[in-house]
Amino acid sequence: MAFNIKDKEISKEDKLLLLTARTGIDEEIESEIISIIEQNIDWSYLINKSFEHRLFPLLYWQLNSICSEFVPLEIMERFKSIFRENVQKNLLFMGELLRIIEIFNDHDIMAIPYKGPALALITYDNISLRQFDDIDLLICKNDFYKAKELLNLEEYMPKIDLSIDDQKKYVRSQRELSFHNSQKNVLLEIHWKLTG
Repeated sequence: MAFNIKDKEISKEDKLLLLTARTGIDEEIESEIISIIEQNIDWSYLINKSFEHRLFPLLYWQLNSICSEFVPLEIMERFKSIFRENVQKNLLFMGELLRIIEIFNDHDIMAIPYKGPALALITYDNISLRQFDDIDLLICKNDFYKAKELLNLEEYMPKIDLSIDDQKKYVRSQRELSFHNSQKNVLLEIHWKLTG
C-alpha cells in the first residue's frame, strides 16, 4: 500500500514540508498547500524542520511559486535571504568542483563527482534546490597521494594530520579523507572506496 500523508497524524507544518518536497506539483497538491498556508503556521518550527531534513530550498521554491502572497512578508523575505545564501554557496562549491576536476584531469587523475552539486543537478536539474556542505570526489586508490599533493598546492589541507606511515595505513583501512580550504571555507572529501 502506498504511503498517504492524509492517513497519518502529523502537524500541518510537517505536512506542508512533505507536500513541498518535490519538484513537480499538481493542482490538487497546490490547493492543499494553499489551504495549509492559510492556517496559523509555526514558521520557526517549519524552517527548523526544513533545515533538519535539508529541504529548505524546495520549501522556499514551492512557496514562492505557488502562494507567496499567503506567506507573511517578513517570513518570505527571510526565506528569500536564506535561499540566496544557499545559492551563492552552491555556486561557489560547483565552481570549486569543476576547478579541482580540471586540475586532476591535467594530472591524469580520473575523478568522479557524486553527492553535493552533482546530485543537485542530476536530481533537480537545478543546483539551487539542494543543501550540501561539501564536495565529494571518487578517485582511484592509487591516485590518492598525487591527489593529496595537488590539493595541498591548492590550499586544501587534510582534516587529520598523519605521518607518512600512518597515512599508508589510513589509506589501506579507510575509504575517504576530508580536506579543508580555509580561505574559501570549502570542505572537499576524497573517496577511494564507496563502502567502509
